[in-house]
Amino acid sequence: MENMPDPKEWAAARARVVGEAVAERRKELGISAAELASRTEQLGYPMARGAIAKIETGRRQGIEVAELTVLATALYMPPVALLYPRPDGATRYLPLSRPVGEDRAIRWFTGQQDIGSVRPWDQARFVEALEAGIDPEEAGEPIVRGARLFNTAAERMTTLVSWGEAIDEANRLTRQIDIAAGRGDETKGMTAQLRDVESERTRLESVLSALGVQLPKVTVVDERLDWTVERSQFSISSWSPADEVGDEDA
Repeated sequence: MENMPDPKEWAAARARVVGEAVAERRKELGISAAELASRTEQLGYPMARGAIAKIETGRRQGIEVAELTVLATALYMPPVALLYPRPDGATRYLPLSRPVGEDRAIRWFTGQQDIGSVRPWDQARFVEALEAGIDPEEAGEPIVRGARLFNTAAERMTTLVSWGEAIDEANRLTRQIDIAAGRGDETKGMTAQLRDVESERTRLESVLSALGVQLPKVTVVDERLDWTVERSQFSISSWSPADEVGDEDA
């Protein structure tokens, strides 16, 4: 009989899976652990950067439900996608279970798979019930894929808002620099801030481009980057969930 992990090993393995999924998603979004910590604070359940680092590196033996919920929300993804991030992989849904496909575990976890009166502690029958009669097209992978498509759309809009805010901030700083220069005041600090804003705007534009968002050209009015732009000019290149599903299946 295959050796099974003890409860502590299983719990640590589950925590590592979640931590790796958090780190992977955070890097996909291009945000730092500090930025992720800031997002959790904005959501009303602040998590320290150090705590997030411990979760990502597997130095935490477990993760609280509140932490899972807040981290998933801050990363624009459903909590189940952190618990089971690899629909085509295998997992032990309980310490003494044999490995089953994560797609099956997702359906069980989200209530999509009806196992009738079979009890989880009847391991053989429970796994058979999980695996019986599942159409691959109705399995967990499409659930996670659909969630990821939703996350992509949410990321587009959130990044677009941040891009617009960067332009507004640059305009504000430019006006302040003009006023300060007219008075003969020091402008070095504000000029440095303006450079930082410009750098962030450029980064956001790269992210939006990768997400398929076509932005209007920002008009430079003078050498201090006084930007003007019609917000209504931006457009998202032809996209629909069906298109992305088709691309993945190709």
